[in-house]
Amino acid sequence: MYIWVILATFLAMLASYTLAPRADMREVTVEPLAQAELGKFYSQHRAGYEYVRLHKPPYTGSKKYNNYSPGILSESTLRSYLPFGHILSGEYTTQIFCMNEDMTVELSGGDNGPCNEPGGHKALVTYGPIPERWVNLEAEPEQPNADFMNAIRSMSYAGEVVGYTMYDPDATYDDNDNMSASHIRIFDSRGLYNSFVPVAVLNNADYRRVCNMDEDWVCLVSVTAI
Repeated sequence: MYIWVILATFLAMLASYTLAPRADMREVTVEPLAQAELGKFYSQHRAGYEYVRLHKPPYTGSKKYNNYSPGILSESTLRSYLPFGHILSGEYTTQIFCMNEDMTVELSGGDNGPCNEPGGHKALVTYGPIPERWVNLEAEPEQPNADFMNAIRSMSYAGEVVGYTMYDPDATYDDNDNMSASHIRIFDSRGLYNSFVPVAVLNNADYRRVCNMDEDWVCLVSVTAI
C-alpha cells in the first residue's frame, strides 16, 4: 500500500508540471519556417534593388541618366548584391521593366536607352510560384496559406508591394493606382487589393511563362518603382 501511495504522489507531481499547449504555438513553430522561405524571395528582390540603386545617378557618373537596362537580372549579378550568408533559391525571377507613360508597353529604344525616356515608368519586379508547402489547398485558384501570409505581414517594410496575384474582372483605370487598367491585383501584406501588376509586365513573355493568370498560375510578386 505504501508503494502505491508513493507512486500516486509521483504521478500527481508529474501532472502538475504538464503545461497546456501555447495559444501561439503555430506562430513560434510554423511561421518561422514560412519566414525562412519568404526570406529567399525578399533577399533576392532587395539584391536587385541594390543593383539598380548603384546603377543610377549619382553612381553612374551622370546627373540624370540611369545605367541599367530592361531584362532579367542574372544569378551572377544578383549574387554580387546579396547580403552576406544569403543564397539564391533559383525559384524566383527578378526583372527590370522600363515602360511607357501608362505602363502598358515595354520600351526598347530611345536616344539614351529605354530606361531614360522622359515620362516613362520603371519598376523592379520579382516573381515566382507560391512554394508548394505554403499553398492553401482549399482555395481556388490557389493562394498562400495563413502561415505564409502572416510571414509576409511580419517581414514587409513600409511602402513595399509584396503579395500574391488575383484576377479582378471589375478593375478599372485609375490615374494613381492602376494607370495601365490592369485586371491583376496584388493581395498585399495588409490584406488589401490596392496594388496592380502593370499590363506591360503581364504581357512580358518571361513573366507569362511563370505567372499567366489566364492559366490560373498564381504568383508571389513584388513591384518596386525605380
